[in-house]
Amino acid sequence: MFQKPFTVRSDTSIRNSDKKKLLARLPPIDDITNKTLASLMHVKCYKGENVIVYNFEKEPLLFTVVGE
Repeated sequence: MFQKPFTVRSDTSIRNSDKKKLLARLPPIDDITNKTLASLMHVKCYKGENVIVYNFEKEPLLFTVVGE
């Protein structure tokens, strides 16, 4: 999926309320708290797949493929 170039469509910060909901759905992860900087990036891959990437402290942690 990421072997060829991809296009970043948007990169926005996650609101604190959304971040709390996301972290509540996940098992505990070391070094990630409610105060950790988090962002949401919409990416379009080479073959047209839309992917949502959740970044914590500018490191990608979670990927969600949208559609199909």
